[in-house]
Amino acid sequence: SKHQECNQLLENEILIWSGKFKTCSSNKKHRHHYGHDTPLFMSRGIVPMSPRDFVRLLWDSNRTSEYNKYNLGRSDALVVQDDSQVLSTTSSSLNIQGSKIIKSETKVPFTGMSITMSALMHVRPLEDCDGYVIVTRSLSSGKAGCHTDMDSSQVDKNFRSEILWGINVLRTVRDSPHQTDLISLSQVGSSIVPGFLSKKIGIMACEDFFSEVRGKQFFN
Repeated sequence: SKHQECNQLLENEILIWSGKFKTCSSNKKHRHHYGHDTPLFMSRGIVPMSPRDFVRLLWDSNRTSEYNKYNLGRSDALVVQDDSQVLSTTSSSLNIQGSKIIKSETKVPFTGMSITMSALMHVRPLEDCDGYVIVTRSLSSGKAGCHTDMDSSQVDKNFRSEILWGINVLRTVRDSPHQTDLISLSQVGSSIVPGFLSKKIGIMACEDFFSEVRGKQFFN
């Protein structure tokens, strides 16, 4: 069937889209939207774990290096909404929610440099209870965004790194509860990444992420 053919494709391949927002030529005042010049990437594929296990993996800051080889460290700076149920290995409840602020440092391929950011993460079930959505949005100004011990007046205003959007939609694969149909959307901008490298790095990040979660056995 077409459904089975689609699943077989998504189990072995990664569908990736990339692009930028169009400018609005009809309104000169609002022609450029915030982040219009930052590439946006969307990817889709099936990963070999249930949405419940997968959301637990992505939410746990101590496990980030298990699927992100560019990770240099991620920690929870502030738990806004108790996430004990999100990480619980004994609770079978699907109605889990959590909100927290994280701090992270990530290597930038081809540059020998890294970027550090603070971001808000939120997880909740999908409305049809068929999976979960995780949304990430970073802070981008002053000491919070630059992750530095310098006084805010000393922060270089030209050095900015920002997660405009980080969205992961995790859905149960029909007739296969131990698999997840993942749609991932990301839009990350950094002034230390040259424009000619941004698309290459973005696509490589999508491919590496799926490769890591498909190629390893995760233990809870």
